[in-house]
Amino acid sequence: MIINHSSPKNIREYRESYNLSVTAREKYWAEESKLIKWEKAFERVLEEDLSKGSFSWFKGGEINIWNNLIRTWLDHGNGDHCVIHHIDKSGNLRSITMDEFSRMIIFSVGRWMGELDNGFRAVVFMEDCVESYVIEAGIAVGGGVSVPVSSRFPVSFVEKIIDDSEPSLVFVNTSTENSTYLKSVQEIAEKHPSVVVDMANSSVLHSKDEIDGFTGRTISASQPLFLFYNSSGSEKPKGYVFEAAPYLLHSAVSMRDIFHFQRPWQISIWAGSLTRGVVSQAYGIWGPLMCQDAVFSIDPHCAVDRDILYKIASIKGPVSILGNPQTLLKFADEAGDEKFNKPFDIIAGAGDIFGPRQGRTIARKLTEKSENVINLWIQRNTGVSLMSTLPAQELQKPGSIGVAAKGIIPEIISEVGHPCQVNESGQIAFSCSWPAMATSIFNQHDRFLNLHFRKVPGYLTTNDGGRKDQDGFWYFMKRLDDEFKINDFSISTSELESTVVSHKHVMEAAVIGVEGAESGDTIVIFTVPDDTVETNEQRELFTSELKIFLREKIGDFALPFQIFILDELPRTRTGKVVRPLLHRIAGNDLSSTDDLSHLSNPDSVRNLLPNGGK
Repeated sequence: MIINHSSPKNIREYRESYNLSVTAREKYWAEESKLIKWEKAFERVLEEDLSKGSFSWFKGGEINIWNNLIRTWLDHGNGDHCVIHHIDKSGNLRSITMDEFSRMIIFSVGRWMGELDNGFRAVVFMEDCVESYVIEAGIAVGGGVSVPVSSRFPVSFVEKIIDDSEPSLVFVNTSTENSTYLKSVQEIAEKHPSVVVDMANSSVLHSKDEIDGFTGRTISASQPLFLFYNSSGSEKPKGYVFEAAPYLLHSAVSMRDIFHFQRPWQISIWAGSLTRGVVSQAYGIWGPLMCQDAVFSIDPHCAVDRDILYKIASIKGPVSILGNPQTLLKFADEAGDEKFNKPFDIIAGAGDIFGPRQGRTIARKLTEKSENVINLWIQRNTGVSLMSTLPAQELQKPGSIGVAAKGIIPEIISEVGHPCQVNESGQIAFSCSWPAMATSIFNQHDRFLNLHFRKVPGYLTTNDGGRKDQDGFWYFMKRLDDEFKINDFSISTSELESTVVSHKHVMEAAVIGVEGAESGDTIVIFTVPDDTVETNEQRELFTSELKIFLREKIGDFALPFQIFILDELPRTRTGKVVRPLLHRIAGNDLSSTDDLSHLSNPDSVRNLLPNGGK
């Protein structure tokens, strides 16, 4: 089984195994490729030229996803093992075995996908439920490409994704009380009646299809497994492409090396707070299926309180949680001061970093040992975590994002692409490819190259500032571009500004992210409206209309915490918007004694200051 492996016991053993994996990288990945059942052997492990953004993994190989995801469980006699723990909105728990899960997949493939050619695309626009897992796995088994879409996305953005990905099917589930989601589904069904499939009317959960004789489809190793779209405020969506065999292999290796660290047995993992993100694809669907682990599906209308947390922790065997630190700290608050009889195993933070105090709080309330609280570093195009702390004292440092994963070569580079010295800050970049990484943006390959490869030739750049210490531990410092995170979504201020300016009454706008909220950053918008917005009443109406406009364009998670209405944006004498000043205004950190003489237009902000400023 995949999880039977040897984990390093200390930093010395880690360094030895890591150095072997990067000095003979092709040999390392050739050995790891044995975790995949190949229908046709690949011709070569890797071809790459990062100066051109070109790379290809396991060229010429073919796989059958049914044999790798499902049949391997059954062949090991694990058909009666749980694959999904589902908690409904009332808090009731149901465990679904692999025998049941496999029959559901056979049913879904036969009913909706049997007549479609390999490579068909299918959007999964559903809340977290058993059916969403069945359908994503079924699409892959049926030879298709899944397009998971967050149910929190506004219908206008979902429509853009549908237009961009051109799916043969759009799976929805109307058995919910979420009125916003239901309205979105209704609009989509009216525009695309021939492709929408409502799982609320399906008998997939009661399928009795026979397993014997079902074979699934054989596909090319390089066929996409899924397209990932992330809302960043952009008018043109970006669908990152992840290839089937390389991604399945690497998600299994990463799942094994992190969550099975010195744990060679089946676990259950809950990545529900990151549903439909790249993190949940790696550790909430494909990695667990490859490692024969169970996942949690929790109804989004179920309030996660102490009783629910206790029910999750009490599942037979080790239970790990993966989420952003803010969400996990909320869970710690819900848990109270009394320890559970059976604590959680690994508590992993992604999307942000646990600070030392946060880590101690989580450890005290939710798990047995402080080293069981770990940090993962992952971006939307990396596919899996490329750096992480590990659940062993010698493989952690406070505030660190950990050590590099095996087979991965990260570096810290300067603005001109030169390697930085130890503890010198720069940009986190990579001088090699890896199997799970995105290979393109769907139908926008030039945009993919511009975003990730052309800024510093020979490197995949990340726009994350960081440093590496003398012991080989990596640290995230700050974003180097205009992106920030809110509610697990990445938001680009420049793209969001473009959306704000597209409102009919906005002449210009500036957007900033303010740190410190429970859900991550918060959005503050500075707008300059046209001359139809003058009176207080008109300003209030404009503010309300702008919020509705943004909700429709981007989603509820992007609603601004505050909107400032200005006559003009504060600028330097060279015409540049003074963003540090905007941050001070948003933080109520600007007083009447501040000198505004460096501005070309000091009157632009004087009305925001007591006594008018200087």
